[in-house]
Formats: sequence, structure tokens, C-alpha cells
Amino acid sequence: EPFLSKEGKEHIYNGTRYERNSINREICLASKGYRCSVCGISMEQLYGEIGKDYIEVHHIIPVSEYGEERLIDPLEELVPVCPNCHAMLHRRKPPYSIDELKAKIKKTTRGTK
Repeated sequence: EPFLSKEGKEHIYNGTRYERNSINREICLASKGYRCSVCGISMEQLYGEIGKDYIEVHHIIPVSEYGEERLIDPLEELVPVCPNCHAMLHRRKPPYSIDELKAKIKKTTRGTK
């Protein structure tokens, strides 16, 4: 017999959300492209047309740690990453660095090919 459990109850909450500037994202992607900086995947190569121009952009310094609104250098502080790698970067606080996550992938995939 399947286990059934309710979901979807509305919950109103009060929280803080930090704004991102879409121009910074555009500058990052125009320079670095749409390939994941960690695993190298291209969403378009994997999913075809629906993956074209799809990638997430990771802030090397989390926006929540800025303390106040500030100018950023999108070429130095933003990195394109696939959704899976982005989630893994944020599995700890502070987030893993790009190089740390690359090393984890390399370590776990050694000898699996």
C-alpha cells in the first residue's frame, strides 16, 4: 500500500531577498559562455534546443554576505555553473570554491570511465 502525505499548504512568511543585476549576468555569460565552470557540461549539448542559453550564475562571494549593496566585477566574481554543480557549491557555508568542487568530481570519478 502506498504511503500518502499531504503537501501544498499555503504558508505566508517574511524574509530577506537579495537583488541580482541581470546586466552582471549578461556580462559574465558574454565573456565565459554557457558551459559549466565546474563539470564542463553544456545544457544545450545535453538537452538540445531546450537547453540552449541555459545556465546558472554563481556568485563567488555570496550576495547575502555583502553586508550592503555594492559594485561587483562580473568577470571576477561571477561564474557560470550547471544547476547540479550550483547546488553542490552551496552544500556548505561558506560555499565550496570552483576548484574544490572540481577536485571532488575528479576524486569520485577517477577510475569510473
